[in-house]
Amino acid sequence: FSSLPNCGRPTRLMVYDLHTLQNRFYLHGNAVASLQTAIPLLKDRIKTTDIDCVAFPDDGAAKRFAAMFQDMPQLEIIVCGKTRG
Repeated sequence: FSSLPNCGRPTRLMVYDLHTLQNRFYLHGNAVASLQTAIPLLKDRIKTTDIDCVAFPDDGAAKRFAAMFQDMPQLEIIVCGKTRG
């Protein structure tokens, strides 16, 4: 993406739920990242099911995304731990 040809103004690249915010700096001059989220769609879907928890793969993900579920007190927040051998 960083080598996109120059076509006048920068190209906008829409990225959904980027795992690490540092990746947004991968793009250079001819491309601009437009960070989006699909969490509102996920929350709407959860409300129509019997899902009662949300699991995050690590502490970092929980710190970034758990606050988005605070308005849904019926959901249990689960944070998985990583161990390296």
